[in-house]
Amino acid sequence: MDLEDANRSACPTFSHVPAEHVSETARLRIDLMRALEAADIGSVKADRLWRVLTFFDRMLFCPRPGGRTVRRGGSKHNCSEPENESGWSATLGDRIRLFVAGEWAELWRETVRVCIAQESPPSLESAEKRRVQRVNALWKEGELARAAAAALPSRDPLRSDDVLEKLRDFFPPRPDGDHMPAPNPANGLNVDVRARILAAVPKVLRTLSRRSGPGPSGSRFEHCMTIRGSDEGVRLAAELLVRLIEGKAPPAVVAAHLSAQVAGHPKPNDPEGVRPLAIGSVLRRIAQRPSAHRSVSRIQ
Repeated sequence: MDLEDANRSACPTFSHVPAEHVSETARLRIDLMRALEAADIGSVKADRLWRVLTFFDRMLFCPRPGGRTVRRGGSKHNCSEPENESGWSATLGDRIRLFVAGEWAELWRETVRVCIAQESPPSLESAEKRRVQRVNALWKEGELARAAAAALPSRDPLRSDDVLEKLRDFFPPRPDGDHMPAPNPANGLNVDVRARILAAVPKVLRTLSRRSGPGPSGSRFEHCMTIRGSDEGVRLAAELLVRLIEGKAPPAVVAAHLSAQVAGHPKPNDPEGVRPLAIGSVLRRIAQRPSAHRSVSRIQ
């Protein structure tokens, strides 16, 4: 698995975790994190487990190749939201069994097929349909302000070639020889700072917002919420997030979580203007909250 190529590939994921599979997905994530915590830092095993954890949610929650109305076995139905699909629970159950059996390569190949299918540009009708679905979903979650904003076509991300050129103007290529140094695992966090961040992560996990963008890896906050009821799961997540902050994950994994998807949004008072919006990985966004709170408290 090439992490850089994987992050460049757009792979949608469903946010809904069927109630009958919440405990199973939480157990798989906890087992994976437990094995990663026990693995020697810098080992081949740790490298593989970090890669699997990074794309764990993409492998489980991506749509079935062929579209939202196709499930394993080829049966078709008319509902478009996973929580209304009789086949979504069965699809997720199949993927959980494959994951337990160690068939990670098969699950990854399925995500690749979904990424390829996403490369064709969506029609205007499908874009409008997605807008209506997102507004309804946000409304049901009680996110009224975000639902109102999502209902406005003027707030839609802009992805045309001319917008891409405008975005590139914001991010000029770096000069030759100018490279950001990789994180040095030897430069760990201060013991007090580390302890404070570890203590803050459980609170962050309890206050995650719903229906947020998934970022490059496909993980969503809803996927991470499955471990909130497990003390061990929260502890493991906190420990691994701190390791990510400290650069004690493989360099390619750290780079993957430092990357982001960038889209252009129109400026309200400037029809020709574009405002860049970057969506980073969920693990990075969770990790940066307690770090940011710590920095703010020190400044104050």
